[in-house]
Amino acid sequence: MSSNLTPRIGVFMKSYIEKDQINDWLSKLNKALSSGAKSKRFIEHLIELSSMPRRKRIKVNIRKLDRIAKDGDYIIVPGKVLGVGDTKKKFSIAAIEYSSSATEKLKKSSCNIINIEDALKAKEPKIII
Repeated sequence: MSSNLTPRIGVFMKSYIEKDQINDWLSKLNKALSSGAKSKRFIEHLIELSSMPRRKRIKVNIRKLDRIAKDGDYIIVPGKVLGVGDTKKKFSIAAIEYSSSATEKLKKSSCNIINIEDALKAKEPKIII
């Protein structure tokens, strides 16, 4: 019986950690909205996309990032970046979550993993959905 409880506890802990990431992300977006850093509609759209339930949240593979991004771009993913594919481009990216393989591949290709505040300070950040 105790073996059945162990996975459940792990799932609840992961969910709790994930909620902290979302709350942190949303609080940073709300702070940027109140400071007027970018256009109001741009940040409201990011908040809307980030507030979706986890099962509906955006998931983007590195392959898609490689297709869309250019060298030097600032990319915002209001969801999770997955490690399918490779990239040779060098861009800066902010996302709510990264898979371990995505983090490894992005660092290997010299991409900058940045926080949302830095991405919003960029001249023309792109939202990838």
